[in-house]
Amino acid sequence: MAKKKKAKSKSAEPRQAGHGRFVRYSFVLALTGAVVLVWISMLTFSPDDPPSSLVHEQGRTVENAAGRVGAFIAYHLSYWLGGGVYMALVFGTVAAALMLLGGRLRDVPWRLLGAALLVTATSATIYLRDPDPAACERTLSMSAGVLGASVGRFMLARFSAVGSWIVLIIALCIGLMLTAENLILRLPRLGRKAWRQRTKVKDAVSAISARR
Repeated sequence: MAKKKKAKSKSAEPRQAGHGRFVRYSFVLALTGAVVLVWISMLTFSPDDPPSSLVHEQGRTVENAAGRVGAFIAYHLSYWLGGGVYMALVFGTVAAALMLLGGRLRDVPWRLLGAALLVTATSATIYLRDPDPAACERTLSMSAGVLGASVGRFMLARFSAVGSWIVLIIALCIGLMLTAENLILRLPRLGRKAWRQRTKVKDAVSAISARR
């Protein structure tokens, strides 16, 4: 009986592993597709596309390359998150590329917290550059959004302009550390390696120039 149970458990392990891989691959493909869709939507955003209220014609042509769905996504992301949404897109792109190459995203809660901090600080920074309420109406695609305007007003009321810039710069650095900790920590080593290799690069350039 014990041998039969062991045989069943061993046969069940490959099935569970295969099921786990299927779920993981499906998630990675879905994430990649979502990131591509949002990139296309944001890069081809037009303030005249529905559901914008700038143009009141119901049957107007949608200029967004992703159609009405892309126009809807781009409008609401720009309206609520502002220009900081591009930080989220960069994070999503890197995460999708890493998982497509077989890697794993470690410390996911901390990475998501860092991405959220980058989005908020970036949108608030856009607001501080031009705290004019009409700026949101002029350039919705790169505005501060509701998030950035709310945080920016709060910062200006509590810290004034200079203090707000200091706090936001610190927040951006912390967000960058949380989302790309391994890369940040490797930068000094990569810099030293590049500095040691500078003579080889010069020799290679000189050799190419001499051949010409």
